[in-house]
Amino acid sequence: MTNYRIQAILDRYEWERRNIIGSAIRDEYQVLAPTTVARLTNEEYLAPPTDSPLGSKVIHITDMGDFCTCKRKWNWSSMLRCGLQPSVTPVPLFFGSAIHFALDHGYRDCIGDEHAHFNLKRALGAFKLWLKGHIKKTIEYTGPLWEFEKEKVDKVLNLGAAMLRHYSLWAEPLDKLFRMIGTEYKFRVPLPGFERHGLEYAGRFDGYIEDIASGNRYILEFKTAKSIRSRRSGGRSSNIAGVLRGMQSAAYTWASGQVYDQPAQGVLYRFMCKDAPDMPKPLQRGGYSRAKTIKSSVAWFRWALKEIAVDKVITSGEGDAPPPGMLDAVYASELEAAAGALSVLRQRQELQAGLVIGNEFFLQVPMRKKRLQLDGALTALVGEGKRMTSPDQVVYPTSGFHCNWCSFKTPCDLIAYGHEDQVPAILDAAYGPRTYWEPEVQDEY
Repeated sequence: MTNYRIQAILDRYEWERRNIIGSAIRDEYQVLAPTTVARLTNEEYLAPPTDSPLGSKVIHITDMGDFCTCKRKWNWSSMLRCGLQPSVTPVPLFFGSAIHFALDHGYRDCIGDEHAHFNLKRALGAFKLWLKGHIKKTIEYTGPLWEFEKEKVDKVLNLGAAMLRHYSLWAEPLDKLFRMIGTEYKFRVPLPGFERHGLEYAGRFDGYIEDIASGNRYILEFKTAKSIRSRRSGGRSSNIAGVLRGMQSAAYTWASGQVYDQPAQGVLYRFMCKDAPDMPKPLQRGGYSRAKTIKSSVAWFRWALKEIAVDKVITSGEGDAPPPGMLDAVYASELEAAAGALSVLRQRQELQAGLVIGNEFFLQVPMRKKRLQLDGALTALVGEGKRMTSPDQVVYPTSGFHCNWCSFKTPCDLIAYGHEDQVPAILDAAYGPRTYWEPEVQDEY
């Protein structure tokens, strides 16, 4: 390979390093667990059980996915092998982690209440504080942010705030159907028949909820997606279909029976599109645009009209208190002016069948699991776990479309071009010890 090809690879690595916002240099994450189950710190989570003569071998569903996809990535990332992760988190993972952190804090206050309810103010504060802390770590690692990085921070803030506000509007009627048992619960359970060998399965529930009507319990899992619907996959995004076909729902359902007295019936997925809805667009002749290309929902549109009404009342009052009923009258006028646009939004296909509810921004799908599926998941966990923990497991790459977003693309490219001698330096400079949990933010927000 010529020198300019090598330099091009290193330049691309440097650009990717500088183009990333956030940090994966993580500390202990002390989560709020259900009162009926003991909490696990990172040290307790990763430490081998004292009664295991061979030490603990912890299997994660994410590691199993990497193992089945590409052995080389698994070898670099798994805690069973090298245990590495990028020192600076890639943007998609960075944003998803921030949203998960915000959702966790948004639901913490309602644990044990009559029904679940989302605290938007607390969620927005947690999102901004998470972002602030990880940008600070990024600056410590890469130096001051460039201008385009500052613009990216502003875009991430605006997008995250819009997504969380839109989610609160969409989830409000749905949350009244459930009772929140706990949030962000980390678990680690031994696999039956392999306790002596220290083979365990570990993961984290985003939430644990109870259906008020039936009393059934579900694991609540949040997923961010680039899109909710895709024509090629019959109206459902291909990455969402992959999640629903995956083994996580069955494996998590089995694990819930090991940590809770009342096991879950399955997993309730809530997918969130990483996109912000459009604000109402006023027309010069009056009213609002009713174009079919509007990216919005009825709930968001009505909220935006309420905000417009508030602004009009404030600007018309010139500092004086508005007369009683003025806001309601202005809001009713805005609803009348936007009747055409709201009619267009209502005509769009809204998916609703039992607990399956969704639109182009959000999708809720329950994945109920039968005993046969749980047994199959347990068989897979044990079988793949034995292969993953075997010292004789061969490591080799598997190329495919997943290589485009692989966090180990740069060192893998160096090996492909015959420069294995440079890989240790790249791994040492751009990667650090892997952790699974984000740090708990202690500041007030």
